[in-house]
Amino acid sequence: MEFKKTYIILDEVDAKTFIASKVNLKNIISFSPNAYHHLRNTNNTIIRSSELFDNNQHQHIAKEINKIENKIFPVIENEKKLSRIAKEIYFNDIHAALSTCYRIWEILPESESYFVRKGSKFLEIKNKNDAFLFLIKRLQDQIPLSINIRNSSFSTIINSINSFILKALSAKNVFIFASFNYGFPWISRAIMDKEENTIFISFSPTERRIKDLMILFVSIYSFITNKKIIKLIIPPDSFQRKKTVVAFLKLIDINHISKGLGIFMENIGINADMGDSLANKVDEVYREIEPKAIIVHQVRSPMALAIVDAANRNDITSYLASHGTHLTSNNDVCNLEQRSLARGLLASHLVEYNIVQSDLAKEAMTSFFPNLQYLEFENINWGFSSNFSKISRNQKVKILHASTYKALTTFRPWIFESSDEFHKSLTELIITMKEINDAELIIRHREIGEMSIDTYINYIDKQSSVTIKTDQDSPFIEDLEQADIVIACFSTTIEEAINIGKYVILWGGGYRYSHINNKLLNEKLIYPVYSVEELYNTIKLLIDILASKPEENFKRQLQIKDSQSKFIERLMSK
Repeated sequence: MEFKKTYIILDEVDAKTFIASKVNLKNIISFSPNAYHHLRNTNNTIIRSSELFDNNQHQHIAKEINKIENKIFPVIENEKKLSRIAKEIYFNDIHAALSTCYRIWEILPESESYFVRKGSKFLEIKNKNDAFLFLIKRLQDQIPLSINIRNSSFSTIINSINSFILKALSAKNVFIFASFNYGFPWISRAIMDKEENTIFISFSPTERRIKDLMILFVSIYSFITNKKIIKLIIPPDSFQRKKTVVAFLKLIDINHISKGLGIFMENIGINADMGDSLANKVDEVYREIEPKAIIVHQVRSPMALAIVDAANRNDITSYLASHGTHLTSNNDVCNLEQRSLARGLLASHLVEYNIVQSDLAKEAMTSFFPNLQYLEFENINWGFSSNFSKISRNQKVKILHASTYKALTTFRPWIFESSDEFHKSLTELIITMKEINDAELIIRHREIGEMSIDTYINYIDKQSSVTIKTDQDSPFIEDLEQADIVIACFSTTIEEAINIGKYVILWGGGYRYSHINNKLLNEKLIYPVYSVEELYNTIKLLIDILASKPEENFKRQLQIKDSQSKFIERLMSK
């Protein structure tokens, strides 16, 4: 495919700027549903990114990325100038950066000239290489887990207040949590039931002055009012930017990919240096309070890496309990991406104990990381129940769509849906639901940036049985437990749903990826579909199956399983 003039529209701002320019053009490449949503009524030919990036390209770039990583990762591993924190950040962020580079390059068509937004105008670029590098520069600040960590303008005050709080808490039993979502609330409640003299602390890096002040005030208030949960803001040491190690870029023989990755390396290097700096400050915190244990749900971000690195320095027990789904497949390309995804989420050699929470996770652990030790505990960070009463089924079956997409800079080939792929599969589901009268659809929305609620609403009739919900409307676990059928592509939700006996329809992912490729999944509950017709027929089939079952009317209480109780006992014994 070759054009004379091509406008590249990444997002909503690009789209609105293009419309305001009143350009009469036939060829527009749209990279996101939000961009397409604004452009769809213009008199132009709009080509969606998913039309230029098919399943063959997913497979191709997954293999190419693996080849590059096999070249450069050993060099990074043996680089003496890099800390363990820096190496882990390099491994994880480089994979995302390469995925982004390859995807953009593959989507860009051959054209005599390219037009890309710069400020309030579009800039003309004459060749594909330069257009590609311009787009990468626009995206370089969006590398995954790159928090805008900055030196605080009042770090001395923060450190003084932290020191005061920590000294007052030194006589307490202190546990460090990476966050207070996922399964951490039930863990804290279970520990408090056994030991009142307990405090739970999480850390937040400095970002922006206003946000820093808000977190600081909340910390002070939590301390004064004797709250059990306290978030401390951690300013890094005075930050001196080190020169990023980029010698390995010479090993990449594809020039535009090497240059694209080189652009991302600036911020990746900053993340690495900041992780080292944060570890030094967290180390000081641990010396004040001597935590009993550290529990994290990922070891990828600068802060999470700092938490476990400082734990290693002080001989503090640390646990990694992932909130994500991890599994092996009968597809080699899928396994390449699954192993990369599992690093720092399912498994890390930086923590003392990795926890597997299902048979799927255990198989992934033993397959991908055979040399790592692990513990088996069920439902630590997912699969936990809430306190609520389930109403007996009414006339309509409840269908929960609980899938999500990955943005351009968090993209992984093959296993993840792009936003355009997600938009297509969700639109097809919504249209299919118009033909089904005896079911209602609930769509759980996560704001990632490429598909807003307004973009959904455009495809939903006001009188339809389709509802969009966010975390502000209700906890996700409640919608999951009240659902009769769950629809997802790649999500922990699939395991959670099967775990509590829900029917699951695997839908989306460009009809290429499917959880069913793992032999451990309950085939009686899971239904992969690969066409709109299959989707309709499967929904109708499950509605009929559900209609033949007795109505349920029960109260599910939060009950800790034996495995969970043993985990709490282990934490308390340390």
